Amino acid sequence: MNRVVVTGTHPSWAPHQKVVRRVAYTTLRLLKRNSCYFEVVLLGSDAMRTLNKRWRGVDAVTNVLSFVHPSSVMLPPARLRYLGEVFICPSYLARCKQDLTHMVVHGVLHLCGFDHQGARDRMRMEKKESAVLLRLGKTRRGNGCL
Repeated sequence: MNRVVVTGTHPSWAPHQKVVRRVAYTTLRLLKRNSCYFEVVLLGSDAMRTLNKRWRGVDAVTNVLSFVHPSSVMLPPARLRYLGEVFICPSYLARCKQDLTHMVVHGVLHLCGFDHQGARDRMRMEKKESAVLLRLGKTRRGNGCL
């Protein structure tokens, strides 16, 4: 059993929460990850820019940030392994015509150990991302606004 908590800082994002939750659970299932817990937070541009500046040193809004938690943390009573947090900026996605499903999958993959720092890691992550998106009825698209 997995647990995903989705919260948003703006009431208009409530419809996104259901999509995020479904995509997150499906991604975990396709990755064969069990007994995991993580949070997805939908943020506005100002809050996302602040996070990006503080943690990555980039003074700009971005689409998605993932913060992986040390794997040793177990949460009672269900003994779920806490993976971390994914922050998504829906207004940025809308402005840049990026897909919410894609960004949720991308963020969850980061929490599950995938990365795109080097060429080999990027190819491995993109391959997995494409496979998950295909199962969700989506395809990888180029990202605008980056």
